[in-house]
Amino acid sequence: RLGARSSSALRCFTLLFSMISPFFHDLSFFVVLLPGLVLHAPALTEERLSVVELFTSQGCSSCPPADELLHELSQQENILALSFNIDYWNYLGWKDSFAKPEFSARQREYNRSLGRRNVYTPQMIINGREAVVGSRKEQVYRTLEDADLKPAARPRITLNHQKNLIHLTIAAGETRRPATIWLIAYDIDETVDIKGGELAGQTRHYRNVVRALKPLGSWTGQETRLTFDPLTTVGGLCDRLAVLVQAQKTGPILSAAQIDFKASVYNNNPE
Repeated sequence: RLGARSSSALRCFTLLFSMISPFFHDLSFFVVLLPGLVLHAPALTEERLSVVELFTSQGCSSCPPADELLHELSQQENILALSFNIDYWNYLGWKDSFAKPEFSARQREYNRSLGRRNVYTPQMIINGREAVVGSRKEQVYRTLEDADLKPAARPRITLNHQKNLIHLTIAAGETRRPATIWLIAYDIDETVDIKGGELAGQTRHYRNVVRALKPLGSWTGQETRLTFDPLTTVGGLCDRLAVLVQAQKTGPILSAAQIDFKASVYNNNPE
């Protein structure tokens, strides 16, 4: 009788699990105990966060397809897609409302690091390791899928927002040389009515628009803890904050993390 009960329980459990198992595909593991039965689902490997930086301009007629591709990439959980608007096309009849000289300078430093002669738009830099024309969708996806070009996801980055301060912890790890700790502030969605230049008369939508890029210090392989006021550091409120640990200033990106900043501000300061 005990064997019959166990067999009946097993059949019932098998039927139940077949019904609910699709809802557990995102769990790293799932364990259920029944008399005489232990079930382990396969462990899932944590995805590394890839970083895509698009250098674009509201005054560039070749940029809209790349802007749309960045929007597509931003929908993927394992990709941090960032839009950096440059200022060197402002003389063409429209002053880009998001552009900053430091974003143009970052692109130039990338091109020097990667052995490229000239800057252009649209250009995507993937994980600080490869430059791709930002509108070439197939090439962008091939580059993202190349395991050799992905960040190592080390050192581990932890971000906590408490009482108007960000507490940042970067775990210990191995590094050959000091890495830069970058803080990036960005807004998720922006719309611009462009009234001059190559895109005059168009209304363009932009995703993950970078508002500020600030170095916080260096990571040398030892555990690093930093506490800062984000509003003062980045110069105002934004939707999200991201932290990059990057070899030198524009070398390979070692690790990245992000936090919903604006929502966290409201949660920390309820009316």
